[in-house]
Amino acid sequence: MTTKQEIASLLYLLEDPDEFVRDSVIERFNELDERSVPLLDEFRATSNNLDERRLLDDVILKLTFPSLETDFLNFIEGGVISYTELEAAVLMLSRFENPTLREEIYIRKLDRMAAEIKDEISFTLQPLKQMKLLMNHVFEKHGYGAAKENYFQSEFAHLHKVIDGKQGIPLTLSFIALFLARRLELPLSGVNMPVHFLMRYDFDTQVVFLDPFNSGKVVTMNECLSFLKRNNIRPEQVYFAQAHPAQMLIRTMRNLHNSYTKEKDALRAERMQILITHFELLYAAGPSDESDNPDQ
Repeated sequence: MTTKQEIASLLYLLEDPDEFVRDSVIERFNELDERSVPLLDEFRATSNNLDERRLLDDVILKLTFPSLETDFLNFIEGGVISYTELEAAVLMLSRFENPTLREEIYIRKLDRMAAEIKDEISFTLQPLKQMKLLMNHVFEKHGYGAAKENYFQSEFAHLHKVIDGKQGIPLTLSFIALFLARRLELPLSGVNMPVHFLMRYDFDTQVVFLDPFNSGKVVTMNECLSFLKRNNIRPEQVYFAQAHPAQMLIRTMRNLHNSYTKEKDALRAERMQILITHFELLYAAGPSDESDNPDQ
């Protein structure tokens, strides 16, 4: 097992101008085992060198991915059929960015956000007003909004980073609202429309479609049809149905894979593809192939 002194020495040698020395250092890092993760994580947390931190991120991911793969496979084998399970699975994927992430921190953040309006929702009897209260809470009070620049960066496709940074793509912004709605027992669900994920609010005999990329504003069916036409997509009824949690999970994974590919992060793209393959084998006849990538 490695020591703190050895890791410090390896990091120091990374700056050596000799390419052979640097390659030897990386080779040594790749020989470490998962017991070294706490020490590596300690160095990562205190380093001010971005290249050094990125290297440590990659080393830690390589060491912890077998455990993540096992945990993820065991989890999806149990079925992803509710928003509770979807939330847990999406946060598990956050370990790609931070393998030592404490997922419960983000669960508590969502708990607190829901608790802030629980009483107001409970005392409001009109469903339409409840919907507006939730949308205002997410997009106005807490300031969640669309990622306008560098749309395909992986940070906008990871739930934990969206919770912290308050910017995301349609799917991750929807997750904030959907996971609060679950806690508040409100009839909000996802809509797996191609290219642009939507939400729908069902009450009585009425359905309202909402755009998470436009502060949760109401969108009409005609606007949805026009959007599909502009993207040369033939409208189908399934595009407006309630999305299954498993559909939203695989869409998240494909979004992340697309992001890592665009960022030329071969390590994470390759590892994400492994999880996607596991998922597709398990749900062979399941969720359709959608993502928020307009190139598809």
